[in-house]
Amino acid sequence: MALCKWKFYHCMIIVLCSYRILSTSNRNKKPDSGMICPDEYVWNEMQNKCTSCMDGFIGRNCNVKCPPPSYGQECQLECKCQPSVCHHVFGCRRSESDCEIGKQGHFCENSCPYPSYGKECQLLCKLLPKDLYQK
Repeated sequence: MALCKWKFYHCMIIVLCSYRILSTSNRNKKPDSGMICPDEYVWNEMQNKCTSCMDGFIGRNCNVKCPPPSYGQECQLECKCQPSVCHHVFGCRRSESDCEIGKQGHFCENSCPYPSYGKECQLLCKLLPKDLYQK
């Protein structure tokens, strides 16, 4: 009799787990292929596979911005500034002089445009674009 009870509970667990998997599996389905991406992932056409959300986004299909004061990959980082100046991808707004070499913008999100380079993009490259790719 104990064996029957164990089998019954074992079967119930399998049924409930299967239902949970099936009920959540169609959330991020690639159109026309049946490929399914889990939450916090989205179908990437270029790579032809599920990839994790870009920094600053979470949720089904990665369409939810990180709520302030969180930002960054999987919204795991926390801004230490006013929510109004906390960017969901880059965090707190900064002075451009705080950016690492080769970056600019209020969130240091932009690379220096050609022909600029260096700290605060103050230096100018003297090479022509065609010279950069010659060996």
